[in-house]
Amino acid sequence: MNRLIAFIIFLVISGPSVAQSLQVTDAWIKNLPPAIPMRAGYMQLMNHDANTATIVSISSDAFKKVEIHNTINNDGVMSMHSVKSLVLEANGMVSLKPGSMHLMLMKPTRELKIGDEVEIMLQFDNDTSQAILMTVKK
Repeated sequence: MNRLIAFIIFLVISGPSVAQSLQVTDAWIKNLPPAIPMRAGYMQLMNHDANTATIVSISSDAFKKVEIHNTINNDGVMSMHSVKSLVLEANGMVSLKPGSMHLMLMKPTRELKIGDEVEIMLQFDNDTSQAILMTVKK
């Protein structure tokens, strides 16, 4: 009983985690034919915390692998590069959008249809995580 009370006091004193301070809006996945092994994911991420938050990995049971990618225009040649982490500045916003930073969702583990919701897990550098739902759209 004393351990439970101590744990509750710890939670109250420690305040909200980074995950509780992160607001995710407009989270969606581009629908593609099942034969195409990759999808792109987009969203708005708003860090309402006074501290920087860093996403170090992303995973989903719906895909074998999820990475953060950035599209770069180098003298008219577009290329994508994997990004190891995504830094969300204190009280800052990052947009994952077409032609820019986005999620690369590889090898779906099930067929996805328009309207399906997919759970994605964001893992932060402070060992907290946050589950978000992304909707498959046209």
